[in-house]
Amino acid sequence: MLMSKKGLVKSTRSSIRIVMNLSSYEEFIKLISYLYQADIIGRDTIRIRHFKNGEYSCKYY
Repeated sequence: MLMSKKGLVKSTRSSIRIVMNLSSYEEFIKLISYLYQADIIGRDTIRIRHFKNGEYSCKYY
């Protein structure tokens, strides 16, 4: 899981890469990106997404 004891909680402010098979993970990743002020790069079955400080890089186009 993303928030394991040694995972995100103790990570430095660097990029996080996530590969997901779920099509509805955007809201969760947005929240984590916002709460931890982190850059998160997520990949689903269709595209690669970049979240920074709770915002999706393409501004939801």
